[in-house]
Formats: sequence, structure tokens, C-alpha cells
Amino acid sequence: MMKFEDNKLSIGQMAKLNNVTERSLRLYHENGLLVPAYIDESSSYRYYSSHQSKRLDMILQMKSVGLSLKQIKDVLDNQDLSIFEALLHEQIDAIETQISELMMNQTILRKKLNSCRHFSNPPSLNNIYIEYQPARRAFYFDIEPYDYEKDVEESITYWKNALIKVKNELHKNNMPITYFSDVGAIISQENLSAGKLLCDTAFIVADDKPEYPKVKQYAIQAGTYVCVYNNWPSGDSSIEAAGIRNLMKYIEDKDYTICGDYIAEVVAETTVFDYESHLSLVKMQIPIHIGHSNRK
Repeated sequence: MMKFEDNKLSIGQMAKLNNVTERSLRLYHENGLLVPAYIDESSSYRYYSSHQSKRLDMILQMKSVGLSLKQIKDVLDNQDLSIFEALLHEQIDAIETQISELMMNQTILRKKLNSCRHFSNPPSLNNIYIEYQPARRAFYFDIEPYDYEKDVEESITYWKNALIKVKNELHKNNMPITYFSDVGAIISQENLSAGKLLCDTAFIVADDKPEYPKVKQYAIQAGTYVCVYNNWPSGDSSIEAAGIRNLMKYIEDKDYTICGDYIAEVVAETTVFDYESHLSLVKMQIPIHIGHSNRK
């Protein structure tokens, strides 16, 4: 039978054999994870058995998948398979949550990158066109109604207050602050048909976001849209109002029929440089039915 002296390893040898640092071995010793097989009383030198490499491998494997030293110690001390299985399930769930959050962060970063590209190479502005759009999902938030054709300063104040309300709703519903970008506005079909440019709803496109049961949902309908790109200082509704009137005149001239709400989808913003006077690049859209409008 092999004696301990035959496979005794100094802390340096143990570290080199297992590709870890001596500092790590001391840390595992201090936390009761890997106690040296022998400690020289006179010199306080730590000595390990080569057989302890198996336990060290287990520690390193569990540490590499995110388990804390305390969790690892509990598993090794209890030697209970059911506890180990429960901990693994818990860690898998945590990793899946992290993956979801990282993917969401990646999406946000890609949108920010697209914002930069849109402003460095903007689409053609003020050119009305028609396109088909698939159905989309959005979060919507009730805001204090305001008329786009009123005083510009008043409209800017209204929109700032609307953004504050949206931000508060995100916080209340434990939604990431990263969602607080590209907040758009909606004018109902009812108001459009009545000739009113009265906005009472803000929205955030939610196609790439999880469900939040307490947050109101808005369905952006599939169909044909009359669209135009424009940009203006955030909250300056006078430019937007003129753009909406142009869209509505285009629809009337072509004998189309409005069949849904007007949506102002923010494509890009320059808030990263100047919050007070930043520009918003907006895709203005009104769904239409192409055919006779039955106007008399």
C-alpha cells in the first residue's frame, strides 16, 4: 500500500499539477473546501495528497459554471445527490435568465448602432411612400392628451411629461431602463377622422421583449401603410403636425381610406450627444385601405 509520503505534494506542486495558483489553494483551505492532507506543525507548510486532485477538479468544475464557494462547500459537505440536483437546476435557471438579459442587451446595442447609422446615412426625408407591414406588438402607456397643433413650447412640455410617465411605468413594472428608448406616439383613427391631431398614447415596440402582464398591450395591425420619414427636435409637434396633414392630404388625393391609428415610430435619436436639443428621426405611418373611400 502506497504511503502518504510517496504521493505527498507541496502546495506549489499541487498548484502546478492542477493548473491553479497557490493563492487559490489557500482560499479553498480557508473556506473549508480543500483541507491539506497534512500540515507541518513546525513550519505550517501545507501538503496535499495526489488523490485530492479529484476533489479539486470538482471544485473547479462547479466554480466554472458560476457556483459560489459556499454553494460548493454545501454540496461537498452534505454529499446529498438531491441537494446537488436542486442546486444544478437553480443554476441552470439563473444562466437562462442571464442569457435572456444578455440577448436583450445585444438587441439594445444593435438599435443604438442603427441609430448612429441612420443619422450618418439618413433615409430620404419627406418623401411619401406606401409599404406593407406585418403585425407587431407594442407596450402602450396612457398620457395626458395634447393637441399637436397648439403652441410648440407647450407641446414640448407635454411630451417631456409623457416621457417621465413612461419611465415611471417601466420602473413600477420592473422593466429594464434599456426599454426607455425610441418612445413613440399614437393618434387614434377616431381623432384622425374627426380632423383632430390629439395624442393621448405613447408606445414602445415590444416584438423583441418579453410579456409583462400588468403592462397594456397595443397591436400594430398588419396591412398597407402610407409612410414618410422626418426628423425634428423631440417634442416639437408643429413639424409632426404638418407631416401628418401632408400624409392625410396624400391619402385623400389618392382616394384611399384611413383604416387605423397614426403611429410615430422613433427610428433613431441623438440623445447620446445633447439631451436638451436632440433630434428624433421618425417614421410616420397611417394604415390605409386602397380602394374607393366612398366619399361623396
